[in-house]
Amino acid sequence: MGLFVPTAQKPGSRRLFRELSKWVLPNDYHPNIRLDVDFVSRHVAAFGTQDNLPPNNLTRLDSQIVSPAYMLVDSAKALGILQELQSRIEASPVESTEAKINRLAMLCLVKLADSCESSSIESFEVLFHLILQSGTPTEHAKRVAILVAARTDHQVQLRELIA
Repeated sequence: MGLFVPTAQKPGSRRLFRELSKWVLPNDYHPNIRLDVDFVSRHVAAFGTQDNLPPNNLTRLDSQIVSPAYMLVDSAKALGILQELQSRIEASPVESTEAKINRLAMLCLVKLADSCESSSIESFEVLFHLILQSGTPTEHAKRVAILVAARTDHQVQLRELIA
């Protein structure tokens, strides 16, 4: 996929928060929350390049996850505006199953950042069941589950989903 992630700015930067909000949250250019996820192997140095990695590396649990959603939540936390971000996420449209999955995943990430462990676990379980009930999980749904699970202790459920 190859995401562009503006890492030169500090997480507490209002400008970074605005730019990430434009990318992740719904607006005039895209109607749903965007949860782009890229996996960068922690072992790239051993293989020389990303192209030389062993097969099926994209869903390995030992990969580093790069996502504008992570950066947005971290930025909101640094600025002390997680509640504002949560309100904006809750106001987003949910016209499709993918939109529901994305919205619920973002709410999980916000709750985790706000140290609401019990409500984030409940939200993750709802997310996990929504993904499984939607039929065979799409690659996007698997990546979203990985995005959330990587910040929790839900690796057992995650292995079941990506198997």
